[in-house]
Amino acid sequence: SIVLSLIVTSAILYLNFERIALETVYANDQESLAQTARGVDSLTGMAVTLSSQIYSDLSVARLMYYPDPGTEDLRTADMQLTNYRLSIPFIDSVYVYNGKSKTFYVNSIVNRNELREAIQPRANFDDPDAIALIESYGEYRPYRPIPRVYALRGGEKTVKRYYSFLMYDAFTSGEIDHAVIVNFSQEWVANFMSGDGAANGSVSFILDGDGRVVSDSALYPMLKNVSSVDYIGRILASDGPGSAMETLDGKRRLVSYTAPDRMGWRYVRLTPRSEVLREIARMNRITMLVAALLAALGFLVSWVLARRLYRPIDGLVTTLKKLSLEEKRNVRLLRQVFFRDLFLGRNVYDGHTVALKLEELGAAFNAAGYYAVVLVKIDRYLAFSQENTIVDQGLAKAAIMDALSACLGGEMSHVELDMGSEGVAAALNSLNRGRDLDPDALEARLSAFRDRVLAELGISVSLTVSNVAAGMENLRELYGETVEASLYRLYRGHGCIIHAREVQGLPTDLPPYPANLEKAMIAALLAGKVAEAKETFARIAASVNDRPVSAFNLTLSRLVFAVEEALATVRKYGTAEDEVSVAIPVAAVNAAETLTEINALFFEIFDRVGSVLAERKSARCDKSVERINAHIENGYMRQDMYIDSIAEFMDMSPTYISHLYKRQTGITILDKIVSVRMAHAKELLVSTELSAAEISERTGFSSSSYFYKVFRKVNGVTPNEFRGREERA
Repeated sequence: SIVLSLIVTSAILYLNFERIALETVYANDQESLAQTARGVDSLTGMAVTLSSQIYSDLSVARLMYYPDPGTEDLRTADMQLTNYRLSIPFIDSVYVYNGKSKTFYVNSIVNRNELREAIQPRANFDDPDAIALIESYGEYRPYRPIPRVYALRGGEKTVKRYYSFLMYDAFTSGEIDHAVIVNFSQEWVANFMSGDGAANGSVSFILDGDGRVVSDSALYPMLKNVSSVDYIGRILASDGPGSAMETLDGKRRLVSYTAPDRMGWRYVRLTPRSEVLREIARMNRITMLVAALLAALGFLVSWVLARRLYRPIDGLVTTLKKLSLEEKRNVRLLRQVFFRDLFLGRNVYDGHTVALKLEELGAAFNAAGYYAVVLVKIDRYLAFSQENTIVDQGLAKAAIMDALSACLGGEMSHVELDMGSEGVAAALNSLNRGRDLDPDALEARLSAFRDRVLAELGISVSLTVSNVAAGMENLRELYGETVEASLYRLYRGHGCIIHAREVQGLPTDLPPYPANLEKAMIAALLAGKVAEAKETFARIAASVNDRPVSAFNLTLSRLVFAVEEALATVRKYGTAEDEVSVAIPVAAVNAAETLTEINALFFEIFDRVGSVLAERKSARCDKSVERINAHIENGYMRQDMYIDSIAEFMDMSPTYISHLYKRQTGITILDKIVSVRMAHAKELLVSTELSAAEISERTGFSSSSYFYKVFRKVNGVTPNEFRGREERA
């Protein structure tokens, strides 16, 4: 109670102190900003007075009005401007403009990186913004500071922030022919803006009526237009001072602002909320710490008292809880054992004993009612048992049993059992067969259960439903039905729901084994026709899908034997690597649960066999091409060197070697013969004095005219032209 009272009181005080603190900070901000505004206004007045004095000074007037002032005039005016500039430390520079000579006279602070000419023609003046001020003087109110940013040209680019005062003849119409521009550094305002706000992380800046920032700050640079920012827009829309809590850059800040002054400027300050409430937060933490210490002390005292006052009672309650939990565990275990014995036929109970057992175990079953059995098998059980520990397997099965119990629901009684590697079984009992044990109703519930287990546990299950029988004594027979019918998952695939009545009507006779298809499959496999072999294997495997699983096992045995014989033939003419790559994975075949998995295993073997045979065939083709090329190189000078003679030499048909050579090399045999003959002909033309007719005869051409024709077609020149060109080269 004490701790709760402290927390509630602390929360109330915290909220009130927060409001008071925000109001206090706002009042302080308003006073500070008002002082800043008065200071800036006072400095502005001083700046206007000094600018007027400079404009009225006779020495400076010589620079404004004389088209070509003398050296003494320039020196005197420069000294006078320097005195004015030094009188106020924030004056950065003074420009005197002579409209007649189009000249600017500059008096400024001289620094190492600022190299400014004292006299500059208007056309090349290094401060273009000053020219713009003179040209558009009508846009600015008299005696008002003009904020601007000036980038000094030179070796090192320097950026300066000015408040410029433009002094000219008020009765001027048209273009200004003389003026004085006094540039005050932005620092004279920055000193007032800094105040004591920087210590608590505050940021202050000045806004003009158009939403431009006219003072440099850590948040916004000078002359940046921020009118599109939400809170700035609200400030510009208000007529007087105010404050608001805003979120900027993910942080809460108190925004305080003044009403527009005579120049239309508003003074804005942003203060972090955490800084405003720092002390209050510290007090709150101290209060919470005190509350926590009191709570710890109170709990410790309560614990000591409770141990002394209630230890005997606690001991009794603990003992009762243990006994109750142990009883529940024993009852559940005994119930599992009892129904598992009924399923497996381990014990035979008479009707009276069954009724006593059900009453003892608290099972709401009617021994004479209607019964059905559901068997749940975990798909890919071998992988499931290898990937999970014994404990994890038990937890997964417990979760499956809970999900099955939830999905069965209804008014019927049911019990779920762990049947080991067979999966999970459930006995269903009802007095209303048509309502609770209707096959369609069970199908819908079991479908929902299967989908829920897959979605929540990531486990795929297949289900088998027995027929419906009256009397608990039939549970053994019903369970046997589900075990036998579950074997048909081989045909139906993972995630299927099998009803025992559907498979009990299938024919039991064995169909004749399709030996002709087996021969065709083996022939296609050894011929490298993998797709055809796969299709035939699938036809043979599917030929018994309407027969008992035992028929499929016999068919699979013959298929394994036939495929192994074919693999032995492949290995007989292969290498050691081939023997490894084309072996049947017997363990994987035995562990396969569906026909799709078995087909996939054998299809993978067929693919490997196809790859091995293709590699061998490619190697034989390469050797044949090498023999043909060698035969052509050795006998190119014979006139009977044609495809027929080469086919006779290779002991192959002309059509086959033509197709083989073109497929392996991309050219025809005749192209190869011509290429070899041309190469030797060009060599003889260059290295000997033999005539073209003699070379034609030596390179296997039937006539010199044919040689000329082929040579010119291949090389683009006649043999004699080729020889002459080579001799000149």
